[in-house]
Amino acid sequence: MNALSFSLLHVEDNEGDAIILEDLLEDARGFRFNITLATSLAAAMQILDADTFDIIILDLGLPDSMELQALEIILNKTDHAPIMVVTGMDDEQLGQKAIKMGAQAYIPKNEMNSRSLIQSVFYSMERHKHLKRIRNAEAELEENYKLLEEANKSKDKLLSIIAHDLKGPMSSVSGLLTMLTKDYDDFTEKQRKDYLRICQENTSTTYQLIETILAWAQSQNNHKNISPELLNAKELIQGSIASLQPVAAVKNIKLSNIVKESQLLYADPDMITTIVRNIVSNAIKFTYPNGKVEIGSLQEPGNGMISLYVKDNGVGISRDDKKKILDISEGYTTPGTENEKGTGFGLILCKEFIEKNKGNLWIESEKEKGTTVTFSVPTSPIQPENQS
Repeated sequence: MNALSFSLLHVEDNEGDAIILEDLLEDARGFRFNITLATSLAAAMQILDADTFDIIILDLGLPDSMELQALEIILNKTDHAPIMVVTGMDDEQLGQKAIKMGAQAYIPKNEMNSRSLIQSVFYSMERHKHLKRIRNAEAELEENYKLLEEANKSKDKLLSIIAHDLKGPMSSVSGLLTMLTKDYDDFTEKQRKDYLRICQENTSTTYQLIETILAWAQSQNNHKNISPELLNAKELIQGSIASLQPVAAVKNIKLSNIVKESQLLYADPDMITTIVRNIVSNAIKFTYPNGKVEIGSLQEPGNGMISLYVKDNGVGISRDDKKKILDISEGYTTPGTENEKGTGFGLILCKEFIEKNKGNLWIESEKEKGTTVTFSVPTSPIQPENQS
């Protein structure tokens, strides 16, 4: 049976004590210790720069360090190996202090024999492994706690956005309808039409927000899996933007679907519909009257992905604002070119849906020159190698 081999750094300036320890370790049956001797703290530090060890046995009475100084320096140098401290006959209190600092065990020289030394060595190595597992678990818990805390803050921010964006339009609608109901005959025909137009715009905004909230809520349900299908991209987009044609017509904005007739994509149809509606709706919102919004596609042969883009010639987005748009904690939103209201949530939902469908989203924009929002999705059930 082959003996288990361990590498050991012995930091000891007394040659006799070093020989004794080596002899005691040789008596350990079934184990072999490959011992490297360092006769000073400086020598130990040089060795640790070049090598790693299963255990370090440290004598506290070194010529170039005072008491626990050597332990502190080595602990700061490395935490990969357990450290067992060897103390003099009257240094038990020093050994206990060493444990509190981070040593795994200590053994007085006058109590050292083969059995006690071997027991202390293996106790040190196992204790070190155990403490390392605990530290790793604590670090993981702390990281998970931070993620949960950030998620809760984002959810709180989202709820605040939703509450504000639902309350505002509905409060306006309620107020205007109350006025019309009580004093209908006191208003001119133009005033009545203006009030009804505002009510229609606010209810349309609210309806879109509710649709977005419901889609997002469904996506958060862990039991709801996406259901990708092979889809005709042009037909899907045409159906997605059909309900937005009247909105675009109000601002005399031309919607152009120039995706190729034969272009296929593989994704969840409901999610892609939500994505396209949100992005095109945003493009209409930030495009000036008489502008244009183009929906097209790009594909590189052999890439296995199709990139769909929505391009407008509207107000554009500054570099700083681009960073805020996809951060739910920012709750970023600005009015459109006709003072249209938004939720600051649509593109965040789009990004989440696109990632669920194995794609990515990115934004290119320049102030007063327009914006292009592009997202990629697979073209077939076979996923590209560079996608997760």
